[in-house]
Amino acid sequence: MENITLGQVSLAITFIVGLISGIGFLMQNTKKWINNAMKEQMSDIKAQIGDITDRLDQVDLESTKNYLVTYLSDIERGKALDEIEKERFYEQYQHYLKLGGNSYIKSKVETIQKKGWL
Repeated sequence: MENITLGQVSLAITFIVGLISGIGFLMQNTKKWINNAMKEQMSDIKAQIGDITDRLDQVDLESTKNYLVTYLSDIERGKALDEIEKERFYEQYQHYLKLGGNSYIKSKVETIQKKGWL
């Protein structure tokens, strides 16, 4: 220990500082590298989620449309419907309008309302 020179101490300090700096550099850049590697995969996943969302919206619209058509057909055939069914119809009809449904159901509802059946 008594033979350690000032040059050896400075060399050890330089090594330690270099090691710490290298570790810091790797930590910062590792996050960047991982993010860049994941961006492509994440964009594919986002696109797939977007496609699934679009399909779910379409299924929702079609299901709502089917319910409304069935309900309106029942009314035209003279089937007696209670108040709960009417409330549910109006909930689904509002949902259908919000989804931007076709005009033929809107016109059918207006026709049935004018006749006083709804």
